[in-house]
Parts: sequence; C-alpha cells; structure tokens
Amino acid sequence: MFMFALATPLQAQFRSAMRTANKQYDINAYHLAIESYQKALDRRPDDAEALGKIADSYRMLNQMEDAARYYAQAVRQRDVNKRHYLEFGHVLKALGRYDEAKQWYLTYARDVNAMVGNQYAQ
Repeated sequence: MFMFALATPLQAQFRSAMRTANKQYDINAYHLAIESYQKALDRRPDDAEALGKIADSYRMLNQMEDAARYYAQAVRQRDVNKRHYLEFGHVLKALGRYDEAKQWYLTYARDVNAMVGNQYAQ
C-alpha cells in the first residue's frame, strides 16, 4: 500500500513533465524540451519516448554527441519508435562513425523500410 502511495505522485510528475516537454518539442523549443524530458527521465529512466525525444532535441540543436548518447539508450528499449534506428544512424554518420551508422541503417532496413535503410547503408 505504501509503495502504491509513492508511485502515484511519481507517475503524475512523470506525465506532467512529458506533457510539458512534448508541447515544448512541438514548438521547436528544444532547449526547454531537453530540460523537461530530463525531469521525466529522472522519474522513469528507461522511458523510450522520453529517451527518443531528448535525443531528437539534441540532434535538432546539432549536439550530436549528446544525441548519440540518448539514442543509444532509446534503441535498447523494447517499445522504441523504430524511426530512431534511422536517426541514430544519421547522428553516428555525422560523428564520422560510419561502420556503426551502417549497422543502424541495416537494422532500420530489416525492421522498418528496406529501401530507405539500404539506401543509407550504401
């Protein structure tokens, strides 16, 4: 019973942080979105949506090292949005990590869209 009482406020805080972050992301306020996604991740560190969106935000700000760090966490989650495979590949390519990028493009080709993934993998 005590654990449930603790979980409910944390869940509400997580949802509130995600709502705020998604609104900021939608208006391209990526710096603010990063802060809000981080608050959400403080409450639920393995949330695929928060990890993916914070990675996207860093990518949009051209902060590729940070984007790669969060994409690496996001793609390990079972419920990851599979487009993050492609975005992770783009970020790795931008960082000059071509062999790693190719592997993520091929993963995207296998799991999502063969034509697109294979085109980038060439």
